[in-house]
Amino acid sequence: MIAKIIVNREAADALRSGDPQRIAEAISIIDAYRRTGTEQARAFRQRRDPVESPAQRRRRLLTEALLTPPRGVTTDLWARRLANVGAELKKMGIGPDTIEEASKDDRAAARLLRLISAQKATKWDALHEYWLAAILSAPPTHVVNMASNFAHIGWH
Repeated sequence: MIAKIIVNREAADALRSGDPQRIAEAISIIDAYRRTGTEQARAFRQRRDPVESPAQRRRRLLTEALLTPPRGVTTDLWARRLANVGAELKKMGIGPDTIEEASKDDRAAARLLRLISAQKATKWDALHEYWLAAILSAPPTHVVNMASNFAHIGWH
């Protein structure tokens, strides 16, 4: 419980400062916290605080989502990028205070998570999303789904 408070406080302070060095340290703290608890959490579910409110869980999720580097990006590089991303997010009206506000509302938290995800997306991610949309909306997919639904109805 104390570790969560410290991790969240350090992350929020780093985001407010906008300093890439402090952000890199916060990223390292969150990463270490996550790695040290993974096995233990599987066994004991220690990472879920039963008295933490939904707003506190959303705040933690949003902060960790923002501070977790994308695949293949080092902590230092992400901290430098995050300083730039932070400026972009501020232009859109999103800052550390916005995380606090978004943590109180499911829809606002979901919108913020989508924005964070878009900022982290690589060209490969965009290509993968396009491919998924293409195969799921293609006419052959609809034909196969309708045929399997009719077969299932006929079976029952």
